[in-house]
Amino acid sequence: MWRNGGKDLHHFSLTKGHFASIVSMVLTENGRICFSGSKDRHVKVWNFSQLATEHDPEPTLSLGKPSAHEGWVSSLAFHDCLLSSASWDHTVKLWDMSANGKQVGEIRTDSFFYCTQFVQDTLVVGSSNHLINLYDVRVSYKEVHSLKHHSKAVICLSADDNYIISSSPDKTLVIYDRVAAKVLHRIRVPSCILSISHLNGELWTGDAIGNVGVLSCKGKCASEMTTFNMKNEHLYSLKHSLGYLYLCYPNSIEVCFPTNPLTKLFTIHSTMMSTMSTRTNLLAAGCHEGALDVWVPLNHFSS
Repeated sequence: MWRNGGKDLHHFSLTKGHFASIVSMVLTENGRICFSGSKDRHVKVWNFSQLATEHDPEPTLSLGKPSAHEGWVSSLAFHDCLLSSASWDHTVKLWDMSANGKQVGEIRTDSFFYCTQFVQDTLVVGSSNHLINLYDVRVSYKEVHSLKHHSKAVICLSADDNYIISSSPDKTLVIYDRVAAKVLHRIRVPSCILSISHLNGELWTGDAIGNVGVLSCKGKCASEMTTFNMKNEHLYSLKHSLGYLYLCYPNSIEVCFPTNPLTKLFTIHSTMMSTMSTRTNLLAAGCHEGALDVWVPLNHFSS
């Protein structure tokens, strides 16, 4: 994908969906469908197959009327046919994408929601009240567990069957062992971690001053994190996918091999990016002005 300095890539900039910063994105169906959530309170659905014939298509669907939420859309998560959208309006809404985006549920509290992730039929949510809440989406979105690991808001998390990993402005990274039902490690970090990617036994983090951290979670989870400083600026989003590490800064995306130290392969220069997502051979980034930038290999749609 990244050979020849990116010359084998198509780049599309989609401008017809949002009018404010895109905060969260989810790619599904091998990158064919994209969900985007924005500070404009809208959640949009995009069919990227249209990029084969249109360079700037409109969104396929806009959820909710007149908008999905009454506040900023802070986080999106997807499982099976269910999309969750969390917002600063104190709600998480559930949308059935098999029913053309019909709203099928709502979770409401007195807190802001910052981050969400599905683990099978469990929705894991981090919020401003310092808590991580777990909801069963099969039983009327009932709260089944609540964890308090931080002294400030939970702004970022990654979860699977074994761990819930969370970060906060209290400058801690907490690794919770779900099987043993206890905190495995509480790691002090130099700056607030903004992004977590946990894949194949490796935990990668990106923080507000450009640090990239890596921790081994193979076997017994290590307690010492190796840290690299890539740039002295916000590392908004970090993804570990298909052997590559993607680092999203305000004006560029660095594509690296996850080695020690990191091996840079390619730099994508763009303007004022705020989030990023990747799936198979497709990379998408949300921008502060509401545009959605997409990079795909030349043969992506034919295959």
